[in-house]
Amino acid sequence: MKEMKELALRRKLEKELEKAEKWIAYFPSVLFEKVNLKTIKKREEGKRGRPSKYEKLKTY
Repeated sequence: MKEMKELALRRKLEKELEKAEKWIAYFPSVLFEKVNLKTIKKREEGKRGRPSKYEKLKTY
């Protein structure tokens, strides 16, 4: 099960890198030294504090 999740995340990362490369090619006036992706998990709008154990978070 863990291997399947790792494989899915690896595929997702590859797709995101391809999208980023296409965006860079579409906007040649913007220069980047390297392409780096970072996922951020946030709570629902309007909620504060530490999320509970079973609370679903939005991934950006």
